[in-house]
Amino acid sequence: MGQAKSIAVRQQIIQLKQSGQTHAQVSEALHIGIGTVQNIWKRYRAGGEAALCVSYERCGLRVKQVDEIAFRLVRLIKHLHPSWGVPLILLKVSEKYPTLRLRSIRQYQRRIFSSSGKLPTSILPPPIPVDQSRIAHDSWQIDAKERFSMQNGVETCYLTVVDEGTGALLAARAFPPRKDFTGAVGRDSFIFD
Repeated sequence: MGQAKSIAVRQQIIQLKQSGQTHAQVSEALHIGIGTVQNIWKRYRAGGEAALCVSYERCGLRVKQVDEIAFRLVRLIKHLHPSWGVPLILLKVSEKYPTLRLRSIRQYQRRIFSSSGKLPTSILPPPIPVDQSRIAHDSWQIDAKERFSMQNGVETCYLTVVDEGTGALLAARAFPPRKDFTGAVGRDSFIFD
C-alpha cells in the first residue's frame, strides 16, 4: 500500500495541472502514479484547497455495526464473568443468539486483552526442554524397574532403552530378580548378567 503524498507534492500536482499539463505528464514529472494524480486532481476540483489535506479517518478497515454489537456483548459477558474464557463466552452467545454473526475467537481475545496491555498466550506446542536431545540416537534413556509384581504374582525386573530424540523403544528386557540381591548400594548385585 502506498503512502500518503505530502502537501507539497499535492500542491505541485495542482500547479502542474493548472498550467495545462495532462495527467500523464504530471505523473512523469513527479515520478508518481497516474492514478494518484487523477485522485488528487479530482479531490481538488470537488473541494478546493481544503480537500488537499490528508484524511486519515478513512484509513484502515471499518468495523461493521453488527460486528461491534457482537464484540460489546462478548466484552460485557467477560466483564460479568472474568473467569470465563472467550471460547466459552462465544459458545454461550451462539446458543442464545444463533443468528448473530460472530468473528473468530482470536479476534475477540485480541480486542479484549489489548486494552489491558497483555495479549493472550499463543497456542503453540510446549517447547522441548533444552537438555533433551532432538536428534535420533544422540542420547538414550535407560529405565529399570526392580522387583515388580506381575498380575500372576511373579516378581520380575525389567529394563527399557528409549531413544530420547525420537521416543522410539530400542530395547526391552524382562528377567527374574537375582537371588543375592539385597538392595544395598555399591554391591555387585546391581550388575545384570
